Amino acid sequence: MEIDFNAILNLLSLSPAGASVPSPIFWSLFQYIIFILAFIALILMPDKNLPSTLLIAFVLMAAVVAKLAVAGASISAFFQPRALGILFLNATTALFPFLVAGMTRTRKRSNPVVPIGILLGIIGGVYTFAFWFFVQQ
Repeated sequence: MEIDFNAILNLLSLSPAGASVPSPIFWSLFQYIIFILAFIALILMPDKNLPSTLLIAFVLMAAVVAKLAVAGASISAFFQPRALGILFLNATTALFPFLVAGMTRTRKRSNPVVPIGILLGIIGGVYTFAFWFFVQQ
């Protein structure tokens, strides 16, 4: 089995060739922001917070799968841009960060994961609604 790195880089680029949605740059920017904020939250997560860590890891995975679906990758019919699976993945990017912000335990009063989680949830909610309204209809 050969791995085509050019195809992988094309699918993960800002404006992929053969995108299956209109204006893929707009949706790609949203997904990059969601991925970067979720990665920062994962790095800053305090110790002994396994449920919160798993929820943020699922947000990372959902952002990658949604990016591949927007780029036009040949994946399951359940994960096509206008399918129900992408709506569920986008909804997790809106819901799970709020759960993480509420569930994260720490000894200190100020925890940097809480404001990042709230910001990530708001951005994920805006992305979910906009993608549903303009693409999935």
